[in-house]
Amino acid sequence: MFETSKDVLNLSLALGALVITALIAWLLFQSVKIISDIRKTTKFITKKISILDDILKILKDKIEKSSSYISILVDLVSKLVTHFTDYTRYNKTNAPTKPLKNRKVATVDIDEE
Repeated sequence: MFETSKDVLNLSLALGALVITALIAWLLFQSVKIISDIRKTTKFITKKISILDDILKILKDKIEKSSSYISILVDLVSKLVTHFTDYTRYNKTNAPTKPLKNRKVATVDIDEE
C-alpha cells in the first residue's frame, strides 16, 4: 500500500486538504447562520422603530390639536381670575358696616321622628 515516503506524504496532504475543506465549510455555514440572525434582528428592530415612529406621530398630532384648546383655556382662566378679583374688590369696598353677630340668621327646624 505505502511503498515510498512520497505515498505517505500524498496521503497526509490529502487528509490535510480534507480537514481544511471541512473547516472552511463549517466556517462558511456558521457565517451564514450569523448573517441570518443579524438579518432577523435588524428586521425586528426596524419593525419596533416603525411602531415607535407611529406612536410619536400620533402624540405629535394630539399635542398640536390640544395646543389650540390650551390657549383657549388659558384665556378663559385669566378672564375668570380677573372677574373674581374684581368681584372681591367690589365686595370689600361695598361691604356692610354691621358686625356679623347682630345679623339675623335663617334657621330651619327639623322634626325628629
